Amino acid sequence: MALRLVRKNKQSTPEPAHTRSQDEDLVKELYDQHSAALFAYSLRLTSGDRHWAEDIVQEVLLRAWRNAGKLDVTTSSLRPWLFTVARRMVIDGQRRRKARPPRSYHRNVLPRPHGQ
Repeated sequence: MALRLVRKNKQSTPEPAHTRSQDEDLVKELYDQHSAALFAYSLRLTSGDRHWAEDIVQEVLLRAWRNAGKLDVTTSSLRPWLFTVARRMVIDGQRRRKARPPRSYHRNVLPRPHGQ
């Protein structure tokens, strides 16, 4: 079954309600079809950080689940959307890390008073 994200304009008719079971089935199918490739891609993007890559895969699939009502399961692949979400998450994470000042691990930041 091929999947793709469908963007609807504001004036389109409301989408049919998806059941929780359908959404869960969709995420299971996405996991089965794309998780290995998505993990390998995320691993390259994170310079080999396995934990961060696993977090990226988990978050991408969570976002797919949250947007399951917007996914059209009748046509082309959803892989480009998944990979784009992963890439943007890594870029955002790198920006966050650069924006934070480096941590200081000094125990005694303030000098001790004399006699102690």
